[in-house]
Amino acid sequence: MFIKLIGEASKTIKTIEFVNKDLDKTLLDFLREQSIPIASSCSGRAQCKKCVFNEDQLSCEIKMSQLNQSEIRVSYL
Repeated sequence: MFIKLIGEASKTIKTIEFVNKDLDKTLLDFLREQSIPIASSCSGRAQCKKCVFNEDQLSCEIKMSQLNQSEIRVSYL
């Protein structure tokens, strides 16, 4: 399984593979494990609202198994 990560600031596009063992992780944790810099000053507790993707979703609240799209857009990457 794959997700396409699009950095809107840099126009960077990365295709990242994930496997079944990643499905229980939050998107925030998964991207950090892939060395993708995702902003978050609250350590994933949904308080700072900095880990936004696709304009209005928080990567700390979405598990990989809950992703209903294969394209992830972040404004600052």
